[in-house]
Formats: sequence, C-alpha cells, structure tokens
Amino acid sequence: MRVGGESRGLVGAGDWLARKFMVCPGNASILTAMTPIRIAQIAFPPTFVLAALLRWLLWPTDRARSERLLWLALGVFMGQWAGGLALMQLTRWNLPTYDEYIYRLDGLLGFQPSFALGRMLIPQTRVMYALDVAYECLLLYATIVIALHIWRGLEKTREVVYAFILNFVLAPILYALFPVCGPGYAFKGMYPFVRPVFSAQMMHIHAPPNGIPSVHLSTALLVLWFSRGMPLGRWVAWIYLVCTILATLGSGEHYLFDLACAVPYSLLVVLAARLLCGVELNRGYVGFGEDRSTVADDGV
Repeated sequence: MRVGGESRGLVGAGDWLARKFMVCPGNASILTAMTPIRIAQIAFPPTFVLAALLRWLLWPTDRARSERLLWLALGVFMGQWAGGLALMQLTRWNLPTYDEYIYRLDGLLGFQPSFALGRMLIPQTRVMYALDVAYECLLLYATIVIALHIWRGLEKTREVVYAFILNFVLAPILYALFPVCGPGYAFKGMYPFVRPVFSAQMMHIHAPPNGIPSVHLSTALLVLWFSRGMPLGRWVAWIYLVCTILATLGSGEHYLFDLACAVPYSLLVVLAARLLCGVELNRGYVGFGEDRSTVADDGV
C-alpha cells in the first residue's frame, strides 16, 4: 500500500490549489480553506432555522406551511452536522482507497478528464472561485428546491423530501464500501499539471473518501429533475448542473468515473423515494402537499 505523502510543491496556479488542498501543520487531515463561500455554507442552516422560526411566530394565519418550513430548516441544520460528522469519521478510519485504479479507469478514454479540465480551469482563479459557489453550496440548492415545493404545496413534495434525504444518507455507506478521495488528494503536488506514473495499488490518503458516487452531481441531477415543472427553476438547474460538472472535475475533487456512478445512483434514489411514498399512500398517510397552494405552477 502507498501512503499519500507530503506535497511536492504546488505547480502552476498555486494560490487556488494551496487553499483547496491545504494541509494544516500537526493535523493529518486535508482542509478546505475558510473562504467566504465556505463561511456562508456553514452559516446557512442556523440562519434558515432562525428565519423559519420567525415566520412561524409572526404569521400565525399560515401556520401549516410555516411548520413545514421550520421542520425543513431543522432537518437541514441536523443534516449538515451529521454529514460533517460522518465524513470526519471516515477520514479518521483512513481506509485504503481505490484512487489509482479509478485513475486508470478514466485513462481508458485515452486521456485524464479531471487532469485535462483542471489544466484549463485552475489557472483561471476567478472562474474557479465562481465554480466553488456551485460546489460548496449543494445543501443550499437542495433546500431551495424542497422549500419551493413546500411553499407552493406541490403534490410530489414528500417524494422530493425523501429523495434528497436518501441522497445524503446512503452516500456515506457507499463511501465506506468503496473509498475514493479524488485526484487532487491522491496526487497532491502533481495534479493537474504533472502526469503521475505508478503501478496501481491501494493508497492511504488523509482525506474524506467521498468520491463514489459524486453527491454533488447526484444533488444537481435531483435539483434538475424536481425543477422540471418550473420554467425559471429549470434553467437555473441546468446552469447549476453544468457548473457542478465543471467544478467537480476541474477542481480535483472527482474522477469522471465518480460522476458516471452518480447517474444510476440518482435514478435509484428517485425510484426508492417513489417506493416509500407509495407504501405510505397505501397506508393512508397524507403527504406534505395535501392542501395545494393557489400559486400557479408557472413562474419560479
């Protein structure tokens, strides 16, 4: 087994790479620098809880919808905490990863998609910081889609809620079964400008093994799927999907194989959510969207 070693010196666009794959002295884990985007990501759940609570207190005439938004806010807050804890535990386990094998699988195309896109995008630091908005704020976009369904009382609100819950809950199990960290972590100091040469074997990398499937892409696909009835939302979702693909591949966080695995994973999540809704429907359970809003379906 090979141990992911110290950085051999960041090549090229060193500022962005150094902030993205910074190693904190005396700590084995790889950290993402605390950029304004990252700070906003951390501050979003408690802010949402406070806003939902204020609405519940100030608009008693719309108490049912306010309660649903409050439950959503509390779920987002707990979900972010639980997700961070799961990734921290996976990192502590220091599982041997399949990065070098996935790198070889990507290479069957005749080139390395993540390396090629990284060489194009990383020197454009302003572009990369913009793409970070798509990459770091996946929880925000998922929350917006669920909140819109709750706000408008759409019929498939419960299916949307279940799909996003399954999307985030099932992923850590797959991470533990098939750990992959991403080229930026596996080939730190070489990605994306130096092509690594090696005999493929398992690696120990001090980073979260959250590569397969790419939950960023699966979230973007779910956002697109559940926004298809909203004209403006559909276009925003397409932009978010494209930015997510560029961000995941071009930042060194994922291989193309990770993104390919996210497609059937998203499909299974939607099918499982529909199955759960069908079971509850057979039991006579009333979903989130039982009293449909009077807001028209065209618009957001």
